[in-house]
Amino acid sequence: MKTIDDLATEGVAGKRVFVRADLNVPLDGTTITDDGRIRAVAPTIAKLAGLGAKVIVASHLGRPKGARTHLLAGPGGRAARRDPRPGRGVRHRHGR
Repeated sequence: MKTIDDLATEGVAGKRVFVRADLNVPLDGTTITDDGRIRAVAPTIAKLAGLGAKVIVASHLGRPKGARTHLLAGPGGRAARRDPRPGRGVRHRHGR
């Protein structure tokens, strides 16, 4: 597995970089009660984006129980408010 420094040395400007992050945060209903995991990955995303990479972040929310949730996905989802670089857009793709 490559480190951020490895990627910086190789150059990532204009390339897609896939980041698998554990963003499974505790919720109280629809409210995130501890965003520590989101804050922990934010510097990595910001550094890659600052190097010119197109960062793709993949995660999941909870364990499947038959119902789909859109708390972090879609326009206006919580992920949009967690963008580590103000002024940068967050595009969402909710997979199955």
